[in-house]
Amino acid sequence: VGSEMCIRDREVNMAVKPIVLLIHGMGTHNSGGITEEVRRGLKECSTFFDVDSFDPDSEFDFKEFNYSEYLDEKRQEMGDEAEALTQYLSAGPQLIQKIVNLQAKLKEDGFLYTHWLDVVMYCLFGTLRETILSRCMETVLSTLKEAKDTPTNIRPVVILAHSLGTAVMHDSLTCLLYTSPSPRDRQKS
Repeated sequence: VGSEMCIRDREVNMAVKPIVLLIHGMGTHNSGGITEEVRRGLKECSTFFDVDSFDPDSEFDFKEFNYSEYLDEKRQEMGDEAEALTQYLSAGPQLIQKIVNLQAKLKEDGFLYTHWLDVVMYCLFGTLRETILSRCMETVLSTLKEAKDTPTNIRPVVILAHSLGTAVMHDSLTCLLYTSPSPRDRQKS
């Protein structure tokens, strides 16, 4: 009976326009960029089924979470700090100069710095990771709230994440699922 109700609810929900929450992979991504890529991909796939008139925007509402803007900002800040330090350490030990020179390169837009550094920063810099997770959780919760704002017309939510974005989304959902409410929050409910 429980599974039948689930199937029946899903059939009813598919009659409304789903919200698709998108999260990009590693690297620098402009706001709206992943949405455009998905739209193009859906449009191209529809031609394989001879559905040339398919319009992704008439079938889905797209919402995007972009963490690359935050990581790029932090990478720039680290590079700026290192450049400032190089001026003061030019007469210092060679090892320190090499480390600071390496850090100054963080501002470069090469693949190493815009892609792999995202992974390193997310995995090793707890404060950056927690900020990204917090922002992602806010986006997930606001999307879910938006989906149920009209109780008679609850909308399905589809989450599409790529590469590092999959890890970010997984970690965010895990935090939302397993973080126990504080005693004050438990008293309110």
